[in-house]
Amino acid sequence: MGIIFCNSTFAIAGNEIQGPGSDHAAINAIDAADSVVFELSQSISQLNTIEFPVYFVSDDTINAVDFSLKFDQTMFQFDTITNLISALQVMAYYNTSDSTLRFTSNSLQSIPGNVPIVKVRFTSVSSLMCASDLTDVITYLNGDQCSSGVENCVANSISENSEIEKMMECYPNPASESINIKAKSDFKFTISDILGKVVFSETELLKDQTTSVDISKLATGIYFIIINGEGISTSKKIVVAQ
Repeated sequence: MGIIFCNSTFAIAGNEIQGPGSDHAAINAIDAADSVVFELSQSISQLNTIEFPVYFVSDDTINAVDFSLKFDQTMFQFDTITNLISALQVMAYYNTSDSTLRFTSNSLQSIPGNVPIVKVRFTSVSSLMCASDLTDVITYLNGDQCSSGVENCVANSISENSEIEKMMECYPNPASESINIKAKSDFKFTISDILGKVVFSETELLKDQTTSVDISKLATGIYFIIINGEGISTSKKIVVAQ
C-alpha cells in the first residue's frame, strides 16, 4: 500500500511549511515539550480486539505525525490503524523482520492537536493492553523527534482495591444481559462508558440491598460503576460482552 501525491508539492523549508495554497506562519522547533500520546487508558475491548486512540500535544503547527513501536507478540498481533482526520494521509506497516510497527502521516492542512487522530487496533488474548506491553516507542512531529507518552491501561488507573470489596459485590463480570450489584454499605452509584458518558443514572443502594442493572442494550466494551458513599469515591470496572 502506498500514498501517491498528484500535482502537489510539500516541503519543509527552514521553519516554514509550504504546500499548495498554504500560507503557514513560521513554526517553532519541535522539542521535548511536544509529545505524541498513546491513550491506553481509553482502550476499548471488543471480543478479541483492543483499540486505543493516539493524539499529540504541541503548541506548533503540525503537518506530519510519525511513530514506531514494538509490542508483546505473545499477547498481541497488529490489526489495523484507523484514520480519524479526513485531511490526513496515513500509512502503517508492521515489519516482521524487526518486529516493529511503523506509522507515517502528513497533511497539507494543520493537524488538530489534543484530539485523537488515529486509532490503533490489535487482536489480543488479553482484555487489557498496558504501558509495559509497548516498547521502543519513538515519535516524530514534522519529521523531528519528540517525546512520547503512554497512558497506562484502565486496570492500573482505576481504583480496583479493597475499598470496593468493602462496599459492594458485582456479578457476573463480564456480563451480557444484566449485572447484579449488592451493597455492603450505603452508597450512590452511576455507570459510565470509557469516555465518561453516563449510561445508567445515579441510584442509591442501602446496606444489604441488591439491584439488577439491565445492560442488554449496551455495546460491547468496558464500563465503570462510579461509587460514592461513606466519604469514599471509587470505581469498579465491568466488561459488557454481547
